[in-house]
Amino acid sequence: FSVALSGSNISQMQVDMLLSLGISECIIALDKEFTGLMSDEAMRYQAKLIKLSHMLNKYFRVNVIFDTQNLLEYKDSPSDKGKVILEELLHNKQPVILKA
Repeated sequence: FSVALSGSNISQMQVDMLLSLGISECIIALDKEFTGLMSDEAMRYQAKLIKLSHMLNKYFRVNVIFDTQNLLEYKDSPSDKGKVILEELLHNKQPVILKA
């Protein structure tokens, strides 16, 4: 169901492992690193998600979890608040479509 990252970086070795599993979709679900939706922190967080998406989008369909409903606390993982919150975040995941 998930692959752990070192911080918020993914290596080519990890990408190769995912490819070997034959997955078609990747959901980026990082720890929440912002407090306000319109804050500089949130913009940096979004930039990080886009960077990871660029690495993965050429191999898989990519979706991201971005907590727009403030369901998580600062530094929470999407799974830290339990199954119901995780399912809500997954329900609201956003597809990443990168322009060539």
